[in-house]
Amino acid sequence: ENIDQSIRIWLCGGRIEVAEGAYIAHMWRDAKNPKTTLKYPIPTRDVMRNKARASKAWFGEFTEKVFSFPEYEAFTKHGEPLGDMSNFDRLKDKLQCKPFTHYLQRFSYVYFDSGLIPEDIFQIREKKTGLCLERIQEQQQPHNVILMPCGGGEGGGTTPELQIWHRGNRDPSRKGKPCCSGIMNWNFLQCFDAVSIGSKLRTFDCEIQGGSINQHFTLDDAHTGQLFWRHHDASKRKGGDGCLDVVQVKSADSQFVDLDSHCSSTVEPEGTETVRSSGGETAPAHFRLRSTLVIEDTGGGGACALGVGAEGPDAVSGFQLGFQRCDAEDSGQILHAKRMLNGLQIIVGETNNCLDSSGGSAILVYPCYEESVQNYNQVWHIKDGHLIWRQGHHDLRVDAKPLPPTDR
Repeated sequence: ENIDQSIRIWLCGGRIEVAEGAYIAHMWRDAKNPKTTLKYPIPTRDVMRNKARASKAWFGEFTEKVFSFPEYEAFTKHGEPLGDMSNFDRLKDKLQCKPFTHYLQRFSYVYFDSGLIPEDIFQIREKKTGLCLERIQEQQQPHNVILMPCGGGEGGGTTPELQIWHRGNRDPSRKGKPCCSGIMNWNFLQCFDAVSIGSKLRTFDCEIQGGSINQHFTLDDAHTGQLFWRHHDASKRKGGDGCLDVVQVKSADSQFVDLDSHCSSTVEPEGTETVRSSGGETAPAHFRLRSTLVIEDTGGGGACALGVGAEGPDAVSGFQLGFQRCDAEDSGQILHAKRMLNGLQIIVGETNNCLDSSGGSAILVYPCYEESVQNYNQVWHIKDGHLIWRQGHHDLRVDAKPLPPTDR
């Protein structure tokens, strides 16, 4: 009755308004309170029949959409009758009721500006793997998003609705807060959600008013095809704080080794450009840190250092330094050196993060400090082909560290 009565009022000349100072009480079922005990049975099938009748009566052309959900298969596939609908027809003629599209337009800020009724729907394919993003339903939120073989399209078959996405949520950065500031899963009120750079992409209940910056994703389909997170200017598509990328699975960790220990990792220049520190050392401006450590999944081509996604108290930037199979096309494996204090500051890949020694206790990927801060944890040197951090007169070299069997 809540669906039938409210839709009937709005479509047939009435309004529902808030009466200031009025209160409506609702008594919930409580096993400890006998007063709330159910005094009569409510068969589930009758409840669904009432919903189906209300939908059939008022939703017009949108009824087909309602009946596409599995909850209504008893009436669409198994022949359960809806009953006589003629009383609805007589009422609509008598009151000269408007079509359901009138209701949607009346509340366009809910249905259109929020993207609940999208202009288009699509799959999101990752270019390198050819796989598509698919939401994995968990028992409770948040839900994970993973790469799976793309359904439908050239491969034929039906496209899984968990692979279908569209723009959603209002955009508070634009006048009038029109759509859209996020990415919503088709047929579900679930939106892309991320808490920081380097964190895993998940979905959470959509904040359709656009108030959650964790759900601010912009699809730059007209230019790069990238998905930007926390975009700076949605109307001009100027990028954001980060973009969606595949999780880099590390083949090895990083560690410090002293000069008396064997070090498998050496600096491999990328190009001919050099940088000279105030201490007089000349180093490649761009390089890879390549390890000869024998790792099963590197295919014998060695492993290169890069920032890999990480979560936890030591992953302030969302990254940690790991090693992965060397890939000549992966710009994230290129480290960049620039002059800083008496040595070099090392920038990781295409991020705004730098290597940080944490006082010699660990190798972190951390937000870069300005030289004026004089943070020597981010001052590095390249000596005899090795990347080192200097602790007084003691040099520590950066090297790969095999993963324990449980982490492989």
